[in-house]
Amino acid sequence: MAGAAACFLVVVSVSFSQLLVCEAVVEKRPRHHAWSQAGEGKDGGGMRISDPRNSSVFVQQLLEKSDGQLSNSSTPLAPPPSPSSDWLSWSSPFLSTSSPSFSFTSYFSSSSLASSRLLMSRRLRPALEAEQEFPGDDPSLGRLLVDVVRREMRGCSLVLVANGGYEASLALQEVLRLPNFRQVINARSAKDLQRTDWTPYPCGGGVFLLGDPTPLLDFGGRDQHSWDYDGKILIVGLSTDQLTRFTDTTKGKKTEHIVGVVKSEDEGEYRLYMNQLYWGKGVTWVNTWRHTRLTRPDAIFPNKIANLRQAALKVVQFEIPPSIAYHRRPDGSLFIFGQEVELVLLLARFFNFSISYQWPPPGEMWGEKLANGSWNGQVGMLGRGESDLAISNRYITSYLGRFDFEHYSAPYEFDKSCYLVRLDPPFPRWQNLGLPFQWVTWATILTALALTGPALFLLARASTGSSGSEPLGQTLSYSCVYIVGVHFRVSQTLLPRNISIQVFMTFMWMYATILTTAYCSNLTAFLTVNIQPRSVDTLSELRHSRLRVLSVGPLIGNLMSQSVNPDLKARETAWLWGPGRRALTAHFTSMPDFDSITELVMAREGVMVQSRAFLEYKREQLIDSRGRTLVRIIKECSFPFSVGVGYQTHSPLIKKFNRVINWIVESGLFRYWKVTTLRMAKKLRLEAEKRSGNSDSDAHADAPEESGVIPLGIDHLQGIFVVLLFGLVAASAVFAAEKFCCEGPPPT
Repeated sequence: MAGAAACFLVVVSVSFSQLLVCEAVVEKRPRHHAWSQAGEGKDGGGMRISDPRNSSVFVQQLLEKSDGQLSNSSTPLAPPPSPSSDWLSWSSPFLSTSSPSFSFTSYFSSSSLASSRLLMSRRLRPALEAEQEFPGDDPSLGRLLVDVVRREMRGCSLVLVANGGYEASLALQEVLRLPNFRQVINARSAKDLQRTDWTPYPCGGGVFLLGDPTPLLDFGGRDQHSWDYDGKILIVGLSTDQLTRFTDTTKGKKTEHIVGVVKSEDEGEYRLYMNQLYWGKGVTWVNTWRHTRLTRPDAIFPNKIANLRQAALKVVQFEIPPSIAYHRRPDGSLFIFGQEVELVLLLARFFNFSISYQWPPPGEMWGEKLANGSWNGQVGMLGRGESDLAISNRYITSYLGRFDFEHYSAPYEFDKSCYLVRLDPPFPRWQNLGLPFQWVTWATILTALALTGPALFLLARASTGSSGSEPLGQTLSYSCVYIVGVHFRVSQTLLPRNISIQVFMTFMWMYATILTTAYCSNLTAFLTVNIQPRSVDTLSELRHSRLRVLSVGPLIGNLMSQSVNPDLKARETAWLWGPGRRALTAHFTSMPDFDSITELVMAREGVMVQSRAFLEYKREQLIDSRGRTLVRIIKECSFPFSVGVGYQTHSPLIKKFNRVINWIVESGLFRYWKVTTLRMAKKLRLEAEKRSGNSDSDAHADAPEESGVIPLGIDHLQGIFVVLLFGLVAASAVFAAEKFCCEGPPPT
């Protein structure tokens, strides 16, 4: 009895002495980087755990398990490296966590472990050896972890997560011997994982040794931004069902590389299961580890995006030409075409996936933010995981926190928001005769005409007198008619006889020749086109009009309210400027669809604001029976933007899809698709009109022929006949006046 008591006291004293030898440091480090290299301490290998309350349990477990390994295993613990090289602590100011961390560091030497084994009573050793060995102490598992980290995560920063007894496992110690920068987390709850800095440096990896999977499973559905979606994740301690549950969480669905290590029935053998991402649900077997090596040469972290194996990606879209255009075939089927349709089809061929088209709920389209903070439309469908991709001329913007619900591809189009207005009726064709010159020019010409007639008469009278031989000085009316004939370049049979009058008429003929030549040259152009009255061309003119600014969704209105442009911003000065002269934000109205906007535009009650590409397409569709457009785009636009594909947040498709999208943009394919889309839309519209019998043979009477020559018709020359009619009426009026008012003896 006394011997047993003495032995017990020896063991207790040895254990207590080992605890005193340990260098225990409990420190609170606000915004500490929590990264270490290869082990810390002066005397040997170290491990950092985040909860100091487990220090005594950790020490006792490590002593007992190390003793068992030394006595029973053929692979003893490797001695620690010298304290002068890679066992030094490493820190960096740019790797930091956002919350304070508590750490406990213990250091042990192989000599102290050996001494504890030698001093331990022979009676206690069989009892310890009889205990079931902890799974984390299997040397095969340690070699597996080291092999995977060396091959797949070389040079990457690691996040080492342990709980449920794995904090003191020999497998974790083997990983700690590697030179990777790392954080070591004792995951008691999901909050411990959420406070971790998951920023990779320069690449990332995660090794999870879990006796309790609850923290990881809870963390999978929490804050979506706190995770390394591009890192390679290795999980030990979960069953296949638990791995499947994790891959179904928000983080698991968007992480490309997840591998679970499951112990098989054979000693030293572990089966490796990987997530399937888009290939299928759950996990699938990928390889097997036996003692020292994998049984297959295949990669355990394969590229799951390069070949999606005909997985069906859900693409949400709606009609907005030329990005997305619809055509209903005679058999009732829907034909979808357009620039972004061609883009998605090319991506599908490149990455080998199939397309499943979806539509947002009616009236929601791109989506808008609701009062509860969520989104509807395409943004909401991406945020809820109901769709994989979203197209339809999507602006790349983070306004109102969109990046919490969707991410974007690399831009493939650059456009701006413009304004579509209804054209005013053109001027009557007969007015084209007066359009070659401005009204100021006409006023100057008429003034010169009115002055040169009397000037010629006075010059002729002064040269020869009233009874002289110069006929141009006999009557004022004759001199005025003579000058009018010169303006029309009519040859005069009566020539001036006086030298001064001849010099005057020489310069008069030069003036008339230049003037009439300029008029005739410009008149040809005005006779062949319809002249529109001046309309709204700038935002300032639009602001001072009473037209409403119409768009689908509130995005444009919200951007206007934040603009620094005085014609757009929301600050109103109606008391100063009067009604109808407020900023455009006050005139903005969000509409449910484009058809309702088009009706208001055609009724001259508003203007449509949308991307220029869409408005150009709309302008080609809104034409009359003669093929003439009924709308126009004002010259001044606003809000330049980029267009891209919408993804789910942190989608694994983004990086690899972006690479192909950049190739497409550089090749010029996207612009080519725009031209082919417009041609296709015009062709299908003409075919539909032909089938319905609404085609008009004179629809394009004013369109240029292939030769570029436009024959002039009665409509073009109606002004000439108006002049003729005016001349007949004037002559009749003069005749009547002469006949009834000024009748007298005929002149001799």
